[in-house]
Amino acid sequence: MNAGRRAPETTVVLSLGSNLGAREEHILAGVSMLGRVGGLRILALSSLYETSPVGISTDRSFINAACIARCALPARDLLAGCREIERGRGRSAGLRQGWAGCWADGRKSCPCMGPCVLRSSRG
Repeated sequence: MNAGRRAPETTVVLSLGSNLGAREEHILAGVSMLGRVGGLRILALSSLYETSPVGISTDRSFINAACIARCALPARDLLAGCREIERGRGRSAGLRQGWAGCWADGRKSCPCMGPCVLRSSRG
């Protein structure tokens, strides 16, 4: 991530979810780690909600939340920061089922940043 690049600050909404291990801990630790990303300022975190899986084959329910932040990063750098946090919490890059596949082209982090869709062959 290039910490020197800054975009005009905008409000972003990030969806958060975990269905493995200590699900609540993953969400709360992820938010804490997001708060340390340069150019991203956390404003609010929703309540945590337990939800049934949609689009994937698993019996394990999810813990989901949403986070509102102010962001001065280009969308691609925000996505890179989110991926780095996921890897740090043990997410395998090989998991690409259901909604997780949205990460492949950057759509998961971008809809609330405006009309951007990141496309990359780097998946």
